[in-house]
Amino acid sequence: MNKNNITKREVGKIYTEFSNSRAKSYSVPRQFLQKFAEEFATMSSLYMGRHNILECPPFGFRERQLSTVLSPIFHRICDYHLQEAPTYRMWSQLSRNESLMDSHGWTDFLCMYKDYAFLVEIKHSHISYESGKPDKHSVEHLWSTLNRQIKSAKTDSYWYRDKCKGVFRLGLHIMPVYQSTTKENFELDFDMNRLHDMLTNIGNKFKPQPSFLSMWSLHKNLRGPYILDDRHYYYPAVSMAGILTKLID
Repeated sequence: MNKNNITKREVGKIYTEFSNSRAKSYSVPRQFLQKFAEEFATMSSLYMGRHNILECPPFGFRERQLSTVLSPIFHRICDYHLQEAPTYRMWSQLSRNESLMDSHGWTDFLCMYKDYAFLVEIKHSHISYESGKPDKHSVEHLWSTLNRQIKSAKTDSYWYRDKCKGVFRLGLHIMPVYQSTTKENFELDFDMNRLHDMLTNIGNKFKPQPSFLSMWSLHKNLRGPYILDDRHYYYPAVSMAGILTKLID
């Protein structure tokens, strides 16, 4: 694994690790993902902190709200990007037993970075710090769906390939870690080793295994509380996992 640790003042620590597979040919997506992880922390922190009037961080709810920060991030790190790119999904190519019909749909983001196209799909779920488990939807199920989505967009990859150096299909699963309480004066006591263990355990559960893992450990002034329905929410970290397909060039 290729691992990195970066500390940003008043933002927190950003940890990333990348699979060693295809190390040379995947230098561009590694740069892309490293910049994404750093910018996600920086951009999200602008919406948080003691002087912000928002009642939740931009990653606090579901996938749709993430566009609040994702679109500005891609605008900053990419040559250009398009949100909700038209896609023809070839479900029939995934399996003989596939129940879904081939259909037109949308890819969350099409990003151009250093003359490579990235077709990016996003998933979002919460992880309870107390239990170490995700809420409601199984993260393994969402990961499987993410993998199937990026594989189904292979036809579009060949179309974009003729207009750039190559195409990567990327699935990103963003997982805020939270703790909630009704106590107004809650003692912030989050174990960083426990958070890293949670990230490792989640990565080990995913099949196929992630190409990329990341964890942003939030600065103490950003963690909360964020008050919703008489409950106080704290966010010690945001974990991410990414899956990357082979380069189509």
